[in-house]
Amino acid sequence: MSDICSKNDCTGCKLCSYICPKKCISFQKDELGVLYPVIDKDKCISCHLCENNCPAKQDLEYKMPQNVYAGWSTDLEIRNSSTSGGIAQELYKYALENNYSTYGVVYNNEGGGSCDYIKVESIKQIKKVIGSKYCYADLSTIFKCLENDILNDKKVLFIGLPCQVVAVKRMFIKANKIDNLILIDLACHGVVPSEYLKQHVSNISKKYNKDVSNVTFRDKNSSYYLSLYDNNFQKFYSKNPYQDDVYYRGFTNNLALRENCYHCHYARNERISDITLGDFNGSKDSRISESDRKQVSVILENTKKGADLINYLIFNKNIVVFKQNNIIESIKYNKALNSPAIKHKNRKIFEQNYIVTNNYKKSATKALKSELIKYRILFLPKKSLKLVPKSIKKKIKKILNRR
Repeated sequence: MSDICSKNDCTGCKLCSYICPKKCISFQKDELGVLYPVIDKDKCISCHLCENNCPAKQDLEYKMPQNVYAGWSTDLEIRNSSTSGGIAQELYKYALENNYSTYGVVYNNEGGGSCDYIKVESIKQIKKVIGSKYCYADLSTIFKCLENDILNDKKVLFIGLPCQVVAVKRMFIKANKIDNLILIDLACHGVVPSEYLKQHVSNISKKYNKDVSNVTFRDKNSSYYLSLYDNNFQKFYSKNPYQDDVYYRGFTNNLALRENCYHCHYARNERISDITLGDFNGSKDSRISESDRKQVSVILENTKKGADLINYLIFNKNIVVFKQNNIIESIKYNKALNSPAIKHKNRKIFEQNYIVTNNYKKSATKALKSELIKYRILFLPKKSLKLVPKSIKKKIKKILNRR
């Protein structure tokens, strides 16, 4: 581990490695399989560019949202293909139609499977980047493209997690081109190291004897399912966080996140982007029908630049929105907009086992033992449950809920 910044702060954005004039910073896995920067001291010239440009070490200007909306795309096809309200798709469309460079994350099956940033250059490519990816995404794959955008005075619309937004913002501030940049950040629960997803997907692939062409974490009706697809685009595996999928449980239960996610600077009401997007988890808005509530985005206008873009989409009827009168009330139910993730009580057990085994499944299974037992008992096949007296089932639930 280098002394660029602490593990509590390092998001793995890789900006330090990219700007290093001697290319002496590499990202290497630590004992938990998590990527951190390591400096080759023999090549280092002590220029301190890495430290001076590390996003985690910058004084940031946070802004309270000016307006908050609940909303969705008016394009039925876009909304039905989205895991939320389809606002991100409308923003990608806007960028392409107005000659902006724009970027998103894809699942890349090459090299065992990872999540990487790509430049979105067509409407067809938008379909590849939509949908939640609950895994670390490599931002370094687009640094060169972003640098070219800066040199060519290109306008850029960037959609990503808050810590990634800060890294991109740093590049444009350093080049004095911040006016060319529109930043959209996503309400973030935290990210799981890519090593864990690679191991998990590989295990499932071997078990089912199937090659994996794509991985999704939410289906189009906004339900949370980790689903794997084969080369014929057929789904062959699908489980939600309440079942026995140890990757999804490790994510949702805060067992397997990067260390910085437990100390996140950006999980707060005040934002560092122009627009923030997430799921609308606020109190029920009587103006929104029951049938519409499944796929609704929360939209935070944080700057004038962001407000102008949202107003453009509203005026051109690309999106329908319902303004929320109480900003704090409307975002307090979205945990990612309020405070960092809290570590799972058995995080230490997970760490101790992973250091010895380098095996995510074994380590997570041990740490999640009581939760997996609870699932197997409470979600027995219905036929088996009929054989268990109600009084016994109540006692079992009472005991398990204490664990």
